[in-house]
Amino acid sequence: MTDYTDHQTVLNAIGAAQDADRDNLEHSRECEEFLHQRDGQWESGVYEKFKNHPRYTLDLANPIVDQIAGQIKKADFSIKVKPSGGSADDDGAKVMAGIVRNIENVSGAKYVYSKAAEGFIGAGVDGWMITQEYSEDDGFNQELFIRNVPNFIDSVTFDPNSMMQDRSDSMFAIKRTAMSKAAFNDAYPKRSGLSLPEDRQEQNYIEKPDQVIIGDFFYIKDDKKTVVKLSNGVVADLEEITPVLDELASQGIIEEDSRVIKVPVVYIRKLDGEGWINKEQRTVFKHIPLIPVYGKFKISNNKVIYRSAIDKALDPCRINNYAYSRIVSDTVLSPKPKIWMTREQSEGEESTLRTMNTNNNPVQFYNHVDGQQSPYQVDGTTTNPALVQIMQQSNQAVTQATGLFAANMGDNPGLQSGVAIESLQEAGSTGTLDWFESMEIAQTHTGRILLAAIPKVYDATRKVRILGEDGSIEEQVINDSIIDNQTGQPVIVNDLSKGSYDMTVSVGKSYKSRQEASVAAILEMAQIDPTVIQMGQDILLKNTNAPGLDLIAARFRQRLLQSGVIPEDQWTEEEQAKAQQAREQAQQQPPQPDSMMLAAQAEMVKAEADMATAQLKQQELQIKVQELQLRAQEMQAVNQLKMAELQMKGQQVGLSAQQDQQKFDLDVASLQQRGQKDGLTAQQNQQKFDLDVAKAQQDLNIKSQSSSVDNEKKATETEGVELDNMAKKIDLMTPNVETTVIIDPTNS
Repeated sequence: MTDYTDHQTVLNAIGAAQDADRDNLEHSRECEEFLHQRDGQWESGVYEKFKNHPRYTLDLANPIVDQIAGQIKKADFSIKVKPSGGSADDDGAKVMAGIVRNIENVSGAKYVYSKAAEGFIGAGVDGWMITQEYSEDDGFNQELFIRNVPNFIDSVTFDPNSMMQDRSDSMFAIKRTAMSKAAFNDAYPKRSGLSLPEDRQEQNYIEKPDQVIIGDFFYIKDDKKTVVKLSNGVVADLEEITPVLDELASQGIIEEDSRVIKVPVVYIRKLDGEGWINKEQRTVFKHIPLIPVYGKFKISNNKVIYRSAIDKALDPCRINNYAYSRIVSDTVLSPKPKIWMTREQSEGEESTLRTMNTNNNPVQFYNHVDGQQSPYQVDGTTTNPALVQIMQQSNQAVTQATGLFAANMGDNPGLQSGVAIESLQEAGSTGTLDWFESMEIAQTHTGRILLAAIPKVYDATRKVRILGEDGSIEEQVINDSIIDNQTGQPVIVNDLSKGSYDMTVSVGKSYKSRQEASVAAILEMAQIDPTVIQMGQDILLKNTNAPGLDLIAARFRQRLLQSGVIPEDQWTEEEQAKAQQAREQAQQQPPQPDSMMLAAQAEMVKAEADMATAQLKQQELQIKVQELQLRAQEMQAVNQLKMAELQMKGQQVGLSAQQDQQKFDLDVASLQQRGQKDGLTAQQNQQKFDLDVAKAQQDLNIKSQSSSVDNEKKATETEGVELDNMAKKIDLMTPNVETTVIIDPTNS
């Protein structure tokens, strides 16, 4: 797991994330500069070459962005909250939805969303963030707000491993903030002012204040908690239900299963290029509270790709500007139309010739000269037809690249009927569906973050504002504890921490348009059945925007109520209360009782009040007794736990001693076996040694005997050789006479 406490490790992670998204950001910045930078719709090299020549810009891109953004601004992104688990119910969902709408209202989220719409349509990416702030400077209640993130392209970088369009799977993100040098020194006087590294290769604006770039680094760490499944099917947090486990057990509700789960928690920490500025801070969020909104979003080759609405129209727009400037230049430098003639032909007619462009003479006279050509006119202004064709083709290319044509935007010079225009507009709107879908995804993720954070921020008894779908405002008390008269137990009303909720966002016409649609629908139905207006006069007037009509609508509604036209299930709470009060007043009044009866009734009322007070004190006493019993049970449980721990430790000690004795016995047996083995080995070695000695002695004897025989043999052979030699000598000395000599071998 990445060590987010190490400053250099975090800088490396941010740098890797910037590198992974650099190509997307370069395109986004190019589109943004194309739309907003002066002379941004020209290529820099071409623009410099056109110096001292016309360099005009026909802005075809910003109207496209304004068209799509305008449709989004007019749309109504309505939220729907539904219970999804636990103790969540429809009433809680209504409260949660009202709080979310109120957060959007006090945050000016409509303008935050509109600003982001212009940004992501024009550049491909923009977004906002959710913050937790104190509602008042001198108060302690905190609120959630939706805030704009200026310069989202350069400010926010997400975890490169995240692939979801809303970046809900990001494990970290960085939001950079530019501070002036003076403001930074005032806020952090002991720091060097080293900025975080930026990923911009070029700076488009030279005149910029001296700034220091710092950042808010968001990252997720996992907390652990134990959840249990009870026998009644409820899944709850063990820590939350531990105090009431005994009560649940008395009702037959026991724990069936449990497991440890990971709970993501977002932390935030400030840093600059030098190091950490502060310590990490735990937030109430489970997702990174930075919400991006992308244009044409897709995953290609395991990489996030996004682009703006004008990304493919940049080149046609530049060509259009180039061609238009050339046409203007050629037109301005071309000579005016002139009439060619000789001096003799114009003699005497100079005054009228000089005023040809201003006089009203029906004819122009000249002098005919034989042998000379009649006067003739030469056109001066000529336009290069190729440039005109290029302009037409580039205009067509822009509309084709963006999918927005003049006809489907309602610009039809009388060539088709209104129905046909409406059909074209409907067909053309399919080209903008992706942009609406992107806003839905971003706002839905915003709602999920808010729903998860609201129970943690709005966790005390307080009064909150609930904003209805129709714009009505009411106040609701949440997390309020009241005593149930039947059970005498405290009950939490509007406990937002119980249960979980899901949120969806649907796109429709804005509220003003829906009012107009309601009026039109009622009038259309009235043409079929005129009684519709009589039955719904109050609704018709309420949805008609004009001063004073709301008062007239209230009067008509009062008349309809009195006549019984409006069903009782459509009455408001105030109308139901008034009707009940009127029914009670209409009942027959009982006769006036005498003074004795009044006194008796007063005594009875006093007795009932005393009894109620006694019952209340009795209930309070019972609650205290229950609290004491609960404390005693807790102490008993603690003592039992400690006793069990002591017994376990004693068992562990005895088991350890038994294990040590067994180990000692095993060591002794091992030593004995080793001794027996060593003795047997020594005996075997002695026997082998004796055998080796006997064998060596036998070999020695054999060698000795063999040596003696060899010596005797050698001596005999030597003696025989000597006898032979002697015989040869005698033969040489003896005459040739056969003589027999007998030699005694024993005589030397």
